Amino acid sequence: ELRTVHERILDALPLGILWVDQRQQMAALNARGMELLGVKRGVVGLDASFVLEPFPWLMGGLAEPPGEPWRCEGGGRRWELRRIEAPNKIGALLQFEDVTELEAEERRRALRERFAELGEMTAGVAHQLKNGLAVLKGHGQLLSRAGHAEVAREILDETEQLERLVQRFLQLAKPLEPQCAELELAEVLSQAIAEIRKRPAFREVRFQCEGHGMALADAMLLQQ
Repeated sequence: ELRTVHERILDALPLGILWVDQRQQMAALNARGMELLGVKRGVVGLDASFVLEPFPWLMGGLAEPPGEPWRCEGGGRRWELRRIEAPNKIGALLQFEDVTELEAEERRRALRERFAELGEMTAGVAHQLKNGLAVLKGHGQLLSRAGHAEVAREILDETEQLERLVQRFLQLAKPLEPQCAELELAEVLSQAIAEIRKRPAFREVRFQCEGHGMALADAMLLQQ
């Protein structure tokens, strides 16, 4: 009855528990452990070296001293192992858990946090640039009214390009929310080409739009 109670307690645990006795036989493997390893209850009582041959990371874990948990790779998955302190007369106890998805989520969360920090920094820099560009644009407009049209045009063209660049930085700093609608792709492309032609470096370049088709998309984001 006591053994049955112990087995039920082990089977209720949400992580794998492996017990190898002093004779190096499988003394116990709880339900979660069997599920993680894909083995049946019949392995209990067999030689541990035979049962655990496909799982060398568990064999290695049994040889480690009791203490803090550690992580390792095995069978294409990531595992967290911990050798549990136990009296020598009962053999070795090992706790193990598949943390592959957990580590992936941890990496995704860390990446989201880094992007959030980058977004805040980008927004600050972009706003500072935007203020400076507004001053340059104002001076360009004053030059134009004063009769220096050619110089003013160059200043205003460069200012507009930098403003578009700043706008992209600001878009990086906030979540992307596409406003999708049915649109003609050729029309979006024509608008993009018209924007490119405004840049001095592309004034002598010839562009040709070919093909046609509809799409459910955000016209502004596609054009950018």
